[in-house]
Amino acid sequence: MASISIYEYKPISDEDGIRLLELQPNKDLSSPIHSRLIHTTISMCVEDIYMHYTALSYVWGSPEKNKTIIVDGSSLSITDSLHAAIHDLRDQNHTLLLWADGVCINQSDEEEKTAQIRIMGQIYTSARHTVAYLGPANRNDEERILRSLRPPFTITDSLKEKSEKNWSKKLSLTADARLDKILSRQWFGRVWVFQELVFSASPWIQCGRTRVRWERFYQALRKEKSEDDGTGQASISEAPATSIVSQMHEAWEHHGKRLTSYSAPDNTVLSYYSGERVVFGNTLIDLLLARRGLGVTDPRDMVFAHLGFATDGQLWTTGMDYSKTVSQLFLDVAWWIQNLATVMGTRLDS
Repeated sequence: MASISIYEYKPISDEDGIRLLELQPNKDLSSPIHSRLIHTTISMCVEDIYMHYTALSYVWGSPEKNKTIIVDGSSLSITDSLHAAIHDLRDQNHTLLLWADGVCINQSDEEEKTAQIRIMGQIYTSARHTVAYLGPANRNDEERILRSLRPPFTITDSLKEKSEKNWSKKLSLTADARLDKILSRQWFGRVWVFQELVFSASPWIQCGRTRVRWERFYQALRKEKSEDDGTGQASISEAPATSIVSQMHEAWEHHGKRLTSYSAPDNTVLSYYSGERVVFGNTLIDLLLARRGLGVTDPRDMVFAHLGFATDGQLWTTGMDYSKTVSQLFLDVAWWIQNLATVMGTRLDS
């Protein structure tokens, strides 16, 4: 049997250029994954009726690349977590255009990585859908929970009220299908997911091969929070991810839910708000303190993932530079915060 060559990335030439993974269908979902990497631009995706894609939000997990997929007839090594996501997103009948950073960005090219992260907000904003992939199903428990949140039939304006009543009744019958099982997934503690969700026009939650719209998931979470489990306490009031989900939904309601399309691909992530910030008017240092302890693969992401939400983020002029070491970046941030406080006439707590 002839050996398969290793896939080699071709450079992205356009300022708003991206790659999309064209995932080929297969009736046998256990078969090797075949795909193509397509070069396109964000503006082309927005202005064309055919180039609609789905963006993937997932947990990187171990950086070891133990799995392979076939891309343009060549072999490409990817992480276990990304392989699981692609496997569960692959359809038996339909081709899927997918954007996933682990395969659509050449991770060995620091210059490309920095450039792509600068337009990350545009990538998620321009996607038709965003799938938050929580990981493979665990004994079908999480999939069963998500299936219980699906509406009994397609919602239309004339049927919405009846559908919601049926769904509410259906949810009450699944008392054992508690959402804290889902909230314990690592995705809810990852730094970048806040940005990925808030910039999404149509976000979904998926576990295994089952998915449900984010809005319905949040409605169920609120319902379960408000119900008494018989002990005198809200059933998931102690779940650490609950407040994170509430913050994410509030930010999405404010920004992402209003999205229709994106028409200025040369802008950066910091330009989305037009002076109106999504997350409670917090400065960068406020966000770093409030969200410390969340999961990152690269410690530098703790800074870069929050610049777009910080009230003072537009004053950060050095960009998202992954050529800097962690210590260099953190020293720059400390100097910048201190200098900004001096300029603004404020005083930092010692």
